[in-house]
Order: sequence, then C-alpha cells, then structure tokens
Amino acid sequence: MANDVSSAGTCFAIDANNITLNLNGHTITYGTGGGSQPTPAIEGHDCWSTNPLDGGPCGTAHGGVEVYGGTIVQSAISAAFSPVFSFGQGAFSSAPYIHDITATFQNTGAQFYLSAYIPTGAKIENNTIYDNVTNIQQPGQGVLSARANFQGQAIYIGQNNQNPGSGDLIENNKIVGSPQGGIRTVNQHTTISGNDISMNATYSNDFCADIPADYTTVTNNNCHPKSGRGFHINGNYVTVANNTINVIELSQNPEYGGCEGGGTYGVQLEFDNSFLPSPPVGVK
Repeated sequence: MANDVSSAGTCFAIDANNITLNLNGHTITYGTGGGSQPTPAIEGHDCWSTNPLDGGPCGTAHGGVEVYGGTIVQSAISAAFSPVFSFGQGAFSSAPYIHDITATFQNTGAQFYLSAYIPTGAKIENNTIYDNVTNIQQPGQGVLSARANFQGQAIYIGQNNQNPGSGDLIENNKIVGSPQGGIRTVNQHTTISGNDISMNATYSNDFCADIPADYTTVTNNNCHPKSGRGFHINGNYVTVANNTINVIELSQNPEYGGCEGGGTYGVQLEFDNSFLPSPPVGVK
C-alpha cells in the first residue's frame, strides 16, 4: 500500500492464491457505510458459501495469503459481526499468515481473526489487538447460545473439531479487551506461545486460551484479564508450561446475574463429551 484506504464495506477480498498485502505502515478503515450485511476488513470465501456471515466479495481461491505491517480500524457504524479478518468456506491451499498488525474494533460480534473450514497451519504473530466489543449476540440470540458458540473470542479458529496436521502458530500477540476470551483453535498440534492477554469478559467461557484440541502446547503466555479465567483444557496430551496467570472474576456476567458460576480458574481441566469420547489423558 502507498496510502491509507477506507471502504464502505470490505476493503480487500483475497480471491487468488499467494497474495501478499503489505500495509507498509498505512491504515485501513472498514465498514464506513454501515448496513446490516457483515463486511470484514480483509476476507476470503467461495461464492457457494452458505454461511450468512461470509460478507464481502467472493471468489474461487484464497490460499497462501500474507497480510502485515500496518493498522486496521473498524468504523463506528460498521455492520455487526464484521471481523477484521474473515476466512470462510472455500478453496484454501494453505492457511493465512497474519502478522505485525495493530487492530481496533468495537461493534457487535466483531473479532480479530475468524476462520472456518480451511487447512490447519495458520500463523498469527506479533499483532496488537484492541478488542472493545461488549455485545456478541445476534438478533434474537440468547446469552447462552452466543457464548457456547464462542462468538466473543478475539482469535477463533473453529472448523471441525480435532483437525490433524501441523497445527496453528499463535504467538507474541497482545490482546487487550475481548468480551469472552483471547484464543481458541480446534486444530491439533497447535502452539500458543508468548501472548499477552488481558480481556475484560462479561460472557461465560471466559478464558485467555480455550484448548479443545489434542497435542496443543501453551507456553510463556502472560494471562492477566481485568475479568476472566486462565486456561481451559479439554484435549489429550496438552502441555501448559511457563505461563504467568493472574485471574479475577468481576460481578458483571449477565448470564449469572453477577459472578460466573464455578468461580475463578487459573487452569481448568475438564471433560466435555461433546468434544472428547473419554476424559483427557496425557495433560501436563
């Protein structure tokens, strides 16, 4: 980029393989036209996608995208559920690489990185994320449904559970704010390392990192929410080591009318049979 850019909706649709977008120190402002159709800042999805939240133009190929080196700002009138990065249903030869971005967003349901049905191996590194969202509910959707679908995670990689492969690399990001949590990915062999996470959660399932996939490694993170919990483990052979965890739950959870039920957890190991057929093993 040679200049700052803005758009009434989506600024960049990635509809070819191996696209590199260097912001070159400039600023993208997206969603200045308002409206009701979600319009991510940068996105990729095929035209056959059935997901109503896949906003912006569509195409037939989106693999190998790299975006880095600048600032992305969500307009105050942007449509609800317009993430900064959205990669939906489509033909992805490889997962995105997103790094060295500073992003600020605040409108209903917005997230920094949202992906589904793409290959494992996303790299999300060295980003500064100011997540000022307070509402994650779609019209008519209850609190329980919204939080159970993890609609308030700043970084959410949520396609089919327990995807094998090389895993994602999510490291050295700074996450400030977030109404529910910092990081969640369902891909096995993922590394979550060196992140600084300080969400201010009002929704349940409010963890710095939610870890449902086997062989995930979580190391050297600083988890210090204004309100929220530490790490939630619901996978096998997960390693959680050398993290700093300082947690607190404030009386601001509407689902429970105050404090979240169950108290404040630094590390919670849980068996949820919707993700695993038997209790987790090999966790250390």
